[in-house]
Amino acid sequence: MEIYHNLTHHIQNYFRSLKKSNRFYQRIFDGSLTVTELSSFLQNVSFLTAHTPQHLTLARDLASTQGYPVLAAYFAEKLGEEVGHDQWGHDDVKALKERFPQMVAGPGILPEMRAFIASNEAMIRRNPFDYFIYVLYAEYFTVLAGPASLNAIERNSRIPQSMMTIIGKHAELDQHHVAEWAEAAVRVGLTVDHCADYCRVLDGIMERYWQFCTALSQPHEQAA
Repeated sequence: MEIYHNLTHHIQNYFRSLKKSNRFYQRIFDGSLTVTELSSFLQNVSFLTAHTPQHLTLARDLASTQGYPVLAAYFAEKLGEEVGHDQWGHDDVKALKERFPQMVAGPGILPEMRAFIASNEAMIRRNPFDYFIYVLYAEYFTVLAGPASLNAIERNSRIPQSMMTIIGKHAELDQHHVAEWAEAAVRVGLTVDHCADYCRVLDGIMERYWQFCTALSQPHEQAA
């Protein structure tokens, strides 16, 4: 559990920094977030989610060929849980367009999101264990940040949570997964001695997500 506590504490600190210093998250919590920004976020997250089965398949196959059957089995199990979840986001964007017909079209899939996805694939090819760290980040961050962000958006921007289901449904599902990760970390062979290395992997993931979020709000900041 020590690895789990160290890494989740790292993610908690990161979320506090996002709320304090990242303009996208500042705008979520101060009420200035626009429907266009939210739609762009959901569209990009859906694009990321659509790649998750591909990445899990790659991670499973590499773990297997490199002689890590327990890690491969973990990715295989996750793969069965993640297929089709991107449709939630597509439905959310459609609902937003119907509810807010005056919404300005967003820029589509951002270069920063494409870079995030490419980095995930490179991470897997470099070391499939790093994607195991990514799974914790993706699930724990969603459980931590999702409900608070949804509540703030609904309260401040008057956008119902029924139009952000890709976040809400993942937050509900992932709360059961994050505790399982701690047990799986022991099974796949992570050790406390390498916690600093795992934190460095997290740092890279979190920096790329920060850049993506900054890009979401940059056009609106410039227009203001």
